[in-house]
Amino acid sequence: MELTRWQDQARQLGYDRMVIHTRDDLDDVAVGNFLSVYRSGEAWSRWGFVRDGAIIRSWCCLSGADVGEFESLGDGLEAVLSGAAVKRAAAAPVVQLHRASAVVTDLRSRFGSAA
Repeated sequence: MELTRWQDQARQLGYDRMVIHTRDDLDDVAVGNFLSVYRSGEAWSRWGFVRDGAIIRSWCCLSGADVGEFESLGDGLEAVLSGAAVKRAAAAPVVQLHRASAVVTDLRSRFGSAA
């Protein structure tokens, strides 16, 4: 329900898709259901969110860096998508990432040079 409430606000902030991925039978046992959030016009997800007990964990899908732990999905979406300071789980602070430099298509040249 909280995800549905966020659809319009996410669009206004430049994110056009929020997809809940369910665990596939062939996935590693450590993989569970998670939420991927996509920037408008990009094929790769930008942010990931997963519930771990009472905590929502978030990460940058491009770098794999942990972003923070939050008390609710709404708190996590607010902090990550809009950059707002919100109440979050005390265990971990939000990591500030350079959003302008973390566009998937910007990494294409680096991927090609590693081959």
